[in-house]
Amino acid sequence: MKEFFRSFFACLLALFLTVAMTGLFVLVLFGMLAAAGTPVANVPAGSVLVFDMSANIADAPSQGSSDELVAELTGGGGPRRLELRKVVDAIDAAATDERIKAIYLEGSFEPTNYGSGYGALLEVRAALERFRTSGKPVIAYLVAPSTREFLVASAASKVVLNPLGMVATPGLSAEVVYWGGMFKKYGIEVQVAKAGKYKSAGESFSQEHMSDAEREQLSEILKDVWGDYVGAVATARKLAPEALQTLVDTEALISAEKARESGLVDELADFSAVLDELKAITGQTKPGRTFTQVSLASYVTSRAPAPGSKSSGPEIAVVYAEGVIVDGEGSPQQVGGDRLARELRKLRTNDNVKAVVLRVNSPGGSAIASEVIRAELKLLAEQKPLVVSMGTVAASGGYWIATVGNRVFAQSNTITGSIGVIAIIPNISGLADRFAINVEGVKTGAHADIFSLMQPRSAESMQVIQRSVDNIYTKFLDRVVEARKLDRAVVEGLAEGRVWSGADALTHGLVDEIGGLREAIKAAAAEAQLDAYRVTDYPSARTFIEALMERLSNPGGTPLAARSGPAGEIRRIVADGLQLSGLLNDPTGVYALMPELITIK
Repeated sequence: MKEFFRSFFACLLALFLTVAMTGLFVLVLFGMLAAAGTPVANVPAGSVLVFDMSANIADAPSQGSSDELVAELTGGGGPRRLELRKVVDAIDAAATDERIKAIYLEGSFEPTNYGSGYGALLEVRAALERFRTSGKPVIAYLVAPSTREFLVASAASKVVLNPLGMVATPGLSAEVVYWGGMFKKYGIEVQVAKAGKYKSAGESFSQEHMSDAEREQLSEILKDVWGDYVGAVATARKLAPEALQTLVDTEALISAEKARESGLVDELADFSAVLDELKAITGQTKPGRTFTQVSLASYVTSRAPAPGSKSSGPEIAVVYAEGVIVDGEGSPQQVGGDRLARELRKLRTNDNVKAVVLRVNSPGGSAIASEVIRAELKLLAEQKPLVVSMGTVAASGGYWIATVGNRVFAQSNTITGSIGVIAIIPNISGLADRFAINVEGVKTGAHADIFSLMQPRSAESMQVIQRSVDNIYTKFLDRVVEARKLDRAVVEGLAEGRVWSGADALTHGLVDEIGGLREAIKAAAAEAQLDAYRVTDYPSARTFIEALMERLSNPGGTPLAARSGPAGEIRRIVADGLQLSGLLNDPTGVYALMPELITIK
């Protein structure tokens, strides 16, 4: 027996040392990789800038999620991530870079979370249009472009479609998943208190069908977003908007021949023909050699600072609020109220930061977290110019924090407004009954169990919750009235939880100008009276090691799964529902949240 234990513990010690040394080796290896940094790409003279759209264009710098780390290590686990500002700046820089002869577009976007939204894509498209004014060509090669890809690619000087391809642009649809029927089936009830006729976020959990108010506002938003698409594509392809709409309605999945015949694309050709053209542009004549090129992602790391910027001196800080707003610190994919407020305090006391641009791409969330952020922004705005840039969505709590900007920019298709408040309180008493689970308790006040999950709220308790919701709603209205300098009656008419497009928001005075992040940065520089400056992102991108250490401390992460096709769609629907339920962490249970499960596609 003694020999057995001696052998057992010897093997255990050997196993421990092996694991420890392996872990040390992996950490050292990762440290060496991280220390090496991102290699600076060589940009040969006469290059074509290759923009592979098979990526997720996000507003904020990468914070190193588990999926991104796996993708970096293995080449899988999710789409490549490109930062919107760097993409736009790189395209603008390429216009005057003598080494760059053309831009080549290919691939299909892979939207994740709040990335590659229609607001961001309008900014990318505008950059391509500016590039074309340099006289350099933009060539797009497409196989089966969706509405997203074709919105961007239609800005090209030449659009080539694969002969067996199609233009898959049947229009836009918005889907809302309703869990109420399933919850009822399993004995789960969700009680909702709201302020605002159109405040529909809670309907996803409490109802089985779309309300008339929800259908009305979604229809208006889709009409505006689609109108931007039709206007942009029709102008670029020299079509009448009515003709394009008729083509979409009759064909939907437009065949290659019909796309060429209608003028949506210029040519039908295999990639080899496009390759020959790119070779000719770059002067590549050697057999078996491809065209001289540099990828957009590599060019971002190699290019000189954008016009108007420099590597030192006065700074314009771009602060990103991307994702659902939650109380506390939040995850890298969320807007943690305390975390962002702390970042803003640092910027307020940083003498080198002369102006701040707040970039919002958020449907809102926790009312308290939104107010924590807004209060810190108000203090900052009293000391430095604060300009707000709205991305794809800046609604509810996202609009709450945007109100304090000296100037507020939105894209014409930005989803914004949703000035309203909601409380979502579930109870699982019916589910407990199904399994003969009995819950009993005692309390010291009439409403001491107001947030209990084990019983429904009484009518009196719901009145208490409604008063709290109405109180927060009144404060929301106060913030908008004060910031936008509008009559209260006007704001009340624009509120009720109604979402607006950026174009409508401009008409109603909820924003100041139509424009993207580029225009907001220029406005901040003008207000700070800066001729030269550097632009810095906050929060800054996390290093490889920082992301790795988080992964090691939380090895569960996000499992790899299908991200496209029917399987990916099913995964997204379930994941979105679970994600939203997990984000409801406001300590008062009150939220300024846009309908989270709306997907425009």
